[in-house]
Amino acid sequence: MRKSVYFIILGISLGMACKQKEIFEGKATMDAKFFLNTNTFVLDNYIRCRQAGFKYLEVKQIPGQKADTTYPYATQVDWHYYTEALNQANLCNDTLNAFRYSMQQQEDLANVKVTINYLPNYTNLKVTKFTVILNANDSEVKSIDVAYNLNSTFKEVLRKVTVVPGHVIQVYEKSKSMLGAQKEIIRSMYFVGAKLPEESSIEIVQ
Repeated sequence: MRKSVYFIILGISLGMACKQKEIFEGKATMDAKFFLNTNTFVLDNYIRCRQAGFKYLEVKQIPGQKADTTYPYATQVDWHYYTEALNQANLCNDTLNAFRYSMQQQEDLANVKVTINYLPNYTNLKVTKFTVILNANDSEVKSIDVAYNLNSTFKEVLRKVTVVPGHVIQVYEKSKSMLGAQKEIIRSMYFVGAKLPEESSIEIVQ
């Protein structure tokens, strides 16, 4: 038992010693005000979805197994699970992310869309992917696609979250414990039978 404790302490110490140090020199690689604030986005869309009068279809599936499908009322949905899954990737929460990430903008005027990628400048950052697609005419958010890690000493967790406003929120989660046990689950919330009212837009960098 005592040896196990020593190994755990040693592992934690090595992990802390190997953690990459961040040295911010010069100017930030992007302006922090151009991060999409997922907290604001979630609140705005929650209000719009309630106003639209959607019905809901929730699908929970472990890859390789039969899906569990339900039609919950709005009051029965675990909204906190879905909103928190997206807000965990909110790059607005830390002003130093203006140094940690760069922004790449791609215009596709033929398909009336603009793609914004927030690209990590370092390895081992929590958020590894953050992509927003906007309507090129009015800057309305058409989709969000993010991936991030929630790792601790005893567990590794990978989450991928996809949001298409008024259509679906999907959360893929893969976890692995220190003992090697691995779990995967995909939870999807589909919005059925209504149409979202207009959404406030976000600024596009020119």
